[in-house]
Amino acid sequence: MTLKQKALAHYDRMIAWAEKQPETRCQDIEEMEDAIGENYDADYCVYCQSCENTCHVCKLYGKSKRYGHHCCGNLWPAMSNTKTWGTWVKRARRVREYIEKHG
Repeated sequence: MTLKQKALAHYDRMIAWAEKQPETRCQDIEEMEDAIGENYDADYCVYCQSCENTCHVCKLYGKSKRYGHHCCGNLWPAMSNTKTWGTWVKRARRVREYIEKHG
């Protein structure tokens, strides 16, 4: 299985779990990890793991005039900082689409 396939499967599992949560409930990274054994931080990202957390060599890491250095087209920070599961799911789908296109 390629890194891209592993990353997409990881997002599929997280999104599937998060979709079952009440949309307005506060999202909690630890709750996700307790429930499915993984979450959306770098410790579970196959790209981060393959680069040994040296983001500048990752295919999903970039630099833009608007955002400076960013991960996943600057979509990951927005997903990570959501308040509710409903918003998290919407933003996680965008990160997944970015991985599908750029991974």
